[in-house]
Amino acid sequence: MEKNFDFKSLNLEIIDPHTNYTPDIYFNQNGLTFSTKAVEMLDYPRMVIFQLDAKKRVFTVCASKEDDGKAFKFSKLKEEQQKSTISISLKNLLEPLRKCTSDIWQKGVRYKVSGFWVDEYKTLCFDLNEGEPMPYRSIASADENETNE
Repeated sequence: MEKNFDFKSLNLEIIDPHTNYTPDIYFNQNGLTFSTKAVEMLDYPRMVIFQLDAKKRVFTVCASKEDDGKAFKFSKLKEEQQKSTISISLKNLLEPLRKCTSDIWQKGVRYKVSGFWVDEYKTLCFDLNEGEPMPYRSIASADENETNE
């Protein structure tokens, strides 16, 4: 059955099934993974600065200049970045994050935290209080999801 409406009047946007809708980070047992959307929102910075307010449990990431001594190598240019996600297993980053969430997160559980952009500071923020437990995906189930979608 054909619908009668003005197709030209629709404000259609392309949905990219390869990109997360929200800028998420995943706390795994051995590291921290930034979703494709998180990396995109940061605009593929070569170097970043990580900040933590342990009392309020807020973790932030912002692009940095290479000459900043506290900056961390993060990404290549978008065209050169081979993986769309970025994983970091640096103990000096993970330990403070684990310590400040130890009373609200279970040990050995994977957590997802969705971020939000603060334009004034050009910073991606993550409220660790909002971490939600996520099951680990096996390789077989990941392959199965790709073929079913």
